[in-house]
Amino acid sequence: MYIIQNITAGPSFDVVTSQTFPRPATINFIKKAFGAGRLVIEGNIIELVAVDAGSAPTNALAFGIGDSNGGTNPSPEAPDYPNGDIIIRNNKVRYLDGAFNSGYLGYGSDISGVKNLQTLNNVIDCAPSNPLRNARVGAATYFNNLTTKGVLVQGFKSDAPTKTYDELQTQADDALVMAFAEW
Repeated sequence: MYIIQNITAGPSFDVVTSQTFPRPATINFIKKAFGAGRLVIEGNIIELVAVDAGSAPTNALAFGIGDSNGGTNPSPEAPDYPNGDIIIRNNKVRYLDGAFNSGYLGYGSDISGVKNLQTLNNVIDCAPSNPLRNARVGAATYFNNLTTKGVLVQGFKSDAPTKTYDELQTQADDALVMAFAEW
């Protein structure tokens, strides 16, 4: 992704880049880049198609925001994140008609290329572990995302597979355990 710095006469323009090109450089392919400066996804009820691994070509997904970066780290050129501040709150995600099977596929969210992500107060009933996922996100905050049975659903950093995000409830639980451990 390049930032257009100056539009000159005709079909020419100057771009900001960290690469040194001989002047003038030729760019053979340009693709439109769409991004959201600020986006709020709020108060939706989303029912995923209930399919298992044998019958689904891809995972079902309630919320997906991508950067088309193909699993790599952000570009060395600015901007690193095509999307700015994203808030996902007060949504309900489940399988169609409330059906549930541990073999079903589908995630609540898969977010990438976002500068600031807040995911809070959602009810997520998805079979795969870690149904709230992100990658290549500047700062991510997860708070009070639960299943219908009241079990906490933590955010998961899919580009660092052992990383789940702490939140107030897990920090309070840890403090309580440590307080009893000192007795």
